[in-house]
Amino acid sequence: MHKTTIIMTTTTNSEVSIREYEDRDAAAVAELLARLQDFIAQIDQLKQYVPYEEFDKEKYFQMQFKTVQEKSGRILVAESDGAVVGAIAGFFKNEDCDEQVECYRRRRAYVSDLLVAEAHRGKGVGERLMAAMEEYFRSQKCDYIALTCMAANGDAHRFYERHGYEDYSVRMVKKLK
Repeated sequence: MHKTTIIMTTTTNSEVSIREYEDRDAAAVAELLARLQDFIAQIDQLKQYVPYEEFDKEKYFQMQFKTVQEKSGRILVAESDGAVVGAIAGFFKNEDCDEQVECYRRRRAYVSDLLVAEAHRGKGVGERLMAAMEEYFRSQKCDYIALTCMAANGDAHRFYERHGYEDYSVRMVKKLK
């Protein structure tokens, strides 16, 4: 993975740096992914998502890491006092229209995960991670960024709206009996 400029910010008496993911971050990022999965499982009205105890965080992390690498993406981490307190993963989508179901005129990126440890939420960490990822996509001549947010996750939806994201499409789901 390529190096990214480090961005510094201060949050409640500790410095938080945003930097490129390193191999030593794998366990911490996998744990953040598992905590997000558990939260999603709790708010999932259809109970499609598995809770923390059943979630294979290492396997999911490896799958995400592979996708990010294959699609020229990045994983950035937020670090405070030597600990990973947040992460964001993003990559490019549909660059080759010949083999895609959907074909777009512009270069699109996708943010697959934005994770901030509970103790660090509301302190600007998510904003810094998103800003750093957006800057990376801008530097790669990306025109649009997409992401998904569960309908029941109102806090995340409001966060993305505050940062300029708009509702674009709706994915509908029906449980078959």
